[in-house]
Amino acid sequence: MKIAYICLFSLLFVQKIMPQNELGQLKNYLAEFKYNEVISILEEKKKDAGLSAEEYFLLGLAHQNLYDYESASAAYDSASAGDPMNAIYLLSLGKTMVLNDKPEEASYTFNKIFAFDPSNKQAKIEIAKLYYDRKKYNDAIIFYSLLIEEDPLNSRFIRTLAYSYSRIDSVDKAQSLFSKAIVLNPKDYFAAFHSAKLFYDTGMYDTAKTILENSMKYNPMHAGLNKLLAETYFKIGNYDGAVLHYNNAVVGGDSTASVYQKLGFTYYIIANSASSATEEIVKLKYSEALAALDKSFRLDNSNPLTTFYIGVINKQLGNAEEAERFLTKTLGLIYPDYLPDVYAQLASIYDSRNNFASAIKSYKKAYDLNPAQKNYLFYLASIYDRYYSDRIVPLLYYKKYLVESNEDDLVIKNYALDRINKLTEENHFRKQ
Repeated sequence: MKIAYICLFSLLFVQKIMPQNELGQLKNYLAEFKYNEVISILEEKKKDAGLSAEEYFLLGLAHQNLYDYESASAAYDSASAGDPMNAIYLLSLGKTMVLNDKPEEASYTFNKIFAFDPSNKQAKIEIAKLYYDRKKYNDAIIFYSLLIEEDPLNSRFIRTLAYSYSRIDSVDKAQSLFSKAIVLNPKDYFAAFHSAKLFYDTGMYDTAKTILENSMKYNPMHAGLNKLLAETYFKIGNYDGAVLHYNNAVVGGDSTASVYQKLGFTYYIIANSASSATEEIVKLKYSEALAALDKSFRLDNSNPLTTFYIGVINKQLGNAEEAERFLTKTLGLIYPDYLPDVYAQLASIYDSRNNFASAIKSYKKAYDLNPAQKNYLFYLASIYDRYYSDRIVPLLYYKKYLVESNEDDLVIKNYALDRINKLTEENHFRKQ
């Protein structure tokens, strides 16, 4: 449909600028989507006699409809060079520059139109969209504001301006504009979602709920609206409502690990808070929670909250083996294998900077996470030995190190034995 529209537009335009008898076959080819024939005819003519600006424009349209945006851009550029004050040529050139990912050149091209046609609405639309798509929201605001001055009831311009304000943290201005867009078009789920999200993010859950519920009348299965409404219900303690809308979000197309995880959490809360429910109902809710969390785990097996609650629910359901498996996995996710090494490295840095309390704390944390690494005991003994007046503590750590480690390095072993003997002697004389 888009291609057909471009062709129809181009033919109507060409009829105005070229005699009908010179268009003939080209018109027919464009109407029949025979873009290669148009290109062949015009390229041949270009070799012999050159092309007029209008013919370069036709050549650009043919290339553009074949998705050859580089060639289209070159043809439009030639058309514009032949007729530099033709806004249609410049608009076409700017659009292909956008498609060629040349935003700066596109912006320059669109702005050239304002030099001779400052009120050109299409140029304002294109440059506003360019800035918006490139996340240059301050610039987008300027042009969408101009467009709204001309067309104050255009809900799409208003909602886009609202979103641009929200991205630069002008929340009040964004909310006012979103509200206006929703009044103009109550079916606009984009405006409703982002308006509700602003209220949700500031803790105004009842207002967010009202906006979402109104929009759901027109968009009952929209995944984003359902998910946000579910999270809003969760925040205000309406867990049954949250379950309903999380499930609707899944049906609407959001079957992500995050949605299944939140659905599982919600079922779990319902099961735990159902004090007056029968044992069968509680068990059913736990089973529903487990089913949702299992789906989340299959999509993302690296989330420790998911594995933790799978373990807890299995424990509640009497599945001890599965509970142990998932709770053990949770520990592995929370404390990855390299974490003790991180604490040990931090301890070494603290030690080198004479921050002995932090060094000891970090070595103890490393040892708690990996008690198989007995060298941590030696490091603790060494720090206590060097910097603490209480000689009992390093003595105990040296002894613990020698008893528990299988140290083959005689230098370290002999050093520890030597320090044990000297510390024992020191403590003996102190007692006297």
